[in-house]
Amino acid sequence: MVRLNCFLVLFLFGIIPFVAGNDVHFTEYLDPQSKYELSWGVNLTENTIYFQVAVETTGFVGVGLSGNGQMDGADLFIAGVKDGVPYSQVTISLK
Repeated sequence: MVRLNCFLVLFLFGIIPFVAGNDVHFTEYLDPQSKYELSWGVNLTENTIYFQVAVETTGFVGVGLSGNGQMDGADLFIAGVKDGVPYSQVTISLK
């Protein structure tokens, strides 16, 4: 029942999942120029949620997740390339 409710909510908001075997995949562009692509999925067998970000940028990219949609207390992932060397950091936003 939870999967059906989740699908219905995502369908109503225009996000249609792609189902392959035990995986459910979603993709959404977060900007009008389609330069920031967020993909996420659920592996129903492993009970795992995964995220992928593809961004056209000359600087860095960041992704944040929170239970209330606010920055305070959000889990953050920041990544980029500086002087040809890739870097990444996982952190929590503080008040």
